Amino acid sequence: MKKNLFGILLIFFCSLILVVSATHKVYAEEKVIMKISASGAGMKATYGNELVNRFKYLAELYSNYEIEVKIYPHGAFGDASEAALAVRNGECHLMNHASNNFAVHAPSMNAFSLPYMFDSYEQAFNFTDGPFGEVIRKKAYEEAGVRLVAFHRGGWRGIANSKRPIEKLEDLQGLKIRVPPSPIYIEMFKAWGVNPVTIGWMETFTSLQQRVADGFENPMGVVGTFKFYEIQKYYTWCKYVAQIAVVILNDEFYTGLSPDHKDAVDLALKETIQWLNGYVDWSDNKWAKISESKGMILYDLPDEEEARWAEKARAQWPKLYKMCGGKEWVERFDKAVKQAKK
Repeated sequence: MKKNLFGILLIFFCSLILVVSATHKVYAEEKVIMKISASGAGMKATYGNELVNRFKYLAELYSNYEIEVKIYPHGAFGDASEAALAVRNGECHLMNHASNNFAVHAPSMNAFSLPYMFDSYEQAFNFTDGPFGEVIRKKAYEEAGVRLVAFHRGGWRGIANSKRPIEKLEDLQGLKIRVPPSPIYIEMFKAWGVNPVTIGWMETFTSLQQRVADGFENPMGVVGTFKFYEIQKYYTWCKYVAQIAVVILNDEFYTGLSPDHKDAVDLALKETIQWLNGYVDWSDNKWAKISESKGMILYDLPDEEEARWAEKARAQWPKLYKMCGGKEWVERFDKAVKQAKK
């Protein structure tokens, strides 16, 4: 009797193990792996890192953990330009990209960086969420071969320096300011009487310490996150560029998802972007207070002075049409932006 009972129990437990193993195998086979590239991972709590971490949590949650999001650190697919190519060819599935960096593959995106294109972020998002936003998405797909699935806030760009307060256009004269290696920024700063210096981002902090340049331009969130307040005394909000970043997605990966998984990715992305836009605004304000508490002097240009800067900077637009997708594209873009203000 005991032997029969032992045999029955043995058969039961063996069957249970087989069922669990089979279930685990099916689950493993059904799991979708999504590879995404983080901006600045392993360095600081950048907006790009915040985006991918929150997206991972939500995409896995909304897919009932049938999607596993794997985050690859900054540099895993090469620099930002190479990572975008990795998204196009499917090595990577999704990444966050500054619009001016993405313009290497989609020149029309440079229009976002034309100085004084937007008066406010409300206007910018009315524009990207409106009919012309879809035109931009189609254009980006034609140029770069990837889905442009979201736009998000990157912060108003301003100028930090170690020499003197910048309260009017004349205060810029003679300063050496580090700018991104973009003709748009180079021409803009030249128009203001500045000697623009192009320095790689990873060398920027050290170069400013060594006085290779007097200052640099970037949103306040970058100034605070990377502790530039330790080596830069002054910061002026000039608001010449409302930094817009984009999220790009591999088309083949997305179209191959089941309807439920597409819904999970779409919802996760939508909620992530909504949260991130608020976070960027909060973070910029937080870092402004921290930077000020560390001794940095902050200044906001009054409207009448900003108008002088805008007049000189916008006068450079015709020189930049070619790299922004052409004169016709910029004029269509600008017209749609103006309509978004209404």
